[in-house]
Amino acid sequence: MKIKNILTIGLVCCGFAAALTSCSKDEEAFYTVSENDSPRILNTDFPDGGFSINRDANLYFEVLVTPADYTTVKWYADGKEVYVGDTIDQAFEAGEYTLKILAVTTKGKETSRTMKLNVKPLANDPVTEDKPAERLQTPGAVAKVSGKHLSTITAVSINGTRATVTSSDDNYLEYTVPEGLADGQYRISLIDNENNSYGGGLITVTNNATVSKADFSAKSGNKLELPGCKLNDVATVTINGQDCEIQSKEEAKLTVKVPELEEGTYEIKATTTSGAAVKFLKDGNLVEAGSVKIILVPETILWEGAVNINWGDSNVFLSAEEMAKVPVGATIRLVYEITEAEYHCLRVTNQDWSSDIVAQIDGFDAYPSPYEFTYTAAHKAIADAKGMLVTGFGYKLTKVIIVEDVATDTTLWEGGVSINWGDSNVYFSAEDMAAVPVGATISLYYDIIDAEYHAMRITNQDWSSDIVAQIDGFDAYPSPYEFTYTSAHKAIADAKGMLVTGFGYKLTKVTFK
Repeated sequence: MKIKNILTIGLVCCGFAAALTSCSKDEEAFYTVSENDSPRILNTDFPDGGFSINRDANLYFEVLVTPADYTTVKWYADGKEVYVGDTIDQAFEAGEYTLKILAVTTKGKETSRTMKLNVKPLANDPVTEDKPAERLQTPGAVAKVSGKHLSTITAVSINGTRATVTSSDDNYLEYTVPEGLADGQYRISLIDNENNSYGGGLITVTNNATVSKADFSAKSGNKLELPGCKLNDVATVTINGQDCEIQSKEEAKLTVKVPELEEGTYEIKATTTSGAAVKFLKDGNLVEAGSVKIILVPETILWEGAVNINWGDSNVFLSAEEMAKVPVGATIRLVYEITEAEYHCLRVTNQDWSSDIVAQIDGFDAYPSPYEFTYTAAHKAIADAKGMLVTGFGYKLTKVIIVEDVATDTTLWEGGVSINWGDSNVYFSAEDMAAVPVGATISLYYDIIDAEYHAMRITNQDWSSDIVAQIDGFDAYPSPYEFTYTSAHKAIADAKGMLVTGFGYKLTKVTFK
């Protein structure tokens, strides 16, 4: 019996010794492998979707690497080294960062992990909006940045240089961008009157002619406005390789005429007077080409024939019933040929000549065919009552065409905000919403993010009247979420604006058409 016990104890001890030996070898593999080995990051606990913290909390995380004795861990935020060491415990200003964790050995071998770091502002922190046009800035020029809680901000820090705020209120601030900044992206900080610093997001600085967006839509043959900076230095613009007529040039806006193109998406490029490529701002990067989606404008022939216009003896009359199909805002085109006559004139009036739509134009042959005018609400009131009469002298009318504007998206807001109830949402003032007509379709573009649940609510400034009542689990709805803007909605927004809130999604754009 004693022998058996001793034998058992011996076996246990041997097993224990073997276990210790095994652990020792594992530890040795982790801590004392050769400096010639490639590094490995051993963590399996990186959070899905990246790190997310409030700005009053530090980012705390420990990285496990091998070979530990020969490996240094470096932490980069947006490409800038912010910490060296296995365990980071560091504060960041509010904003979204690209975080890179680099493990490099004494022999120069390396591996890395890259993920997002989202640092959320506190409820009453100064915050800025992510408007592309405001994020493109030029050294020496005045920059305007929109946001909220900005009235206490007295300076903006860019690349370590402070720029004094020259004008501000709660919703915007202006400052002069420091001279000498090289082209590139910079993170700005907002400095208040007590020298506290808050995150202001990324800006793109350029010293050259740059368009502040890269994707456009336009009608074939119509004008296209390009926003940006230093655009008065632009010499040529092409769409699909075809030259565009430059109609006007300003520092912050360039207007061109779109070539006649079939429906589709085409490349747009531009050059400066020196021959350099104009850059387009796309997703924070400067690229040398953008895109234009061409929408064809439909024409409806209201009348077609061949009438030599001669006052009351010979003219063309369109009844109130025929004119009822013409909407306010349409373009009316009168296609004609000049005839041999002692003079030429045009008048567009009503059936009994009592109210003019186009007052008499003498010598109107100076106007190219077709003669065009925009059909206003005042015009419609005249034609709805007594029709429209095209008269005058010295020309042959061959066609009357109506051209209706195609409903295209108008961007009300564009950025990137992770919606989180009262802490983070997007607000449109009554003035912002004044541009949205009753009957418009409002589209909310969003990305679903990892969260315990998802909800959307569209309400007013003090949450007292809903435009879209709370939808729980709205991720079942495809992006964009769309709704029709009714007169009841407009009454709410006209009084107290429109607030897009909820939880679990990132709002990227709001449009209407």
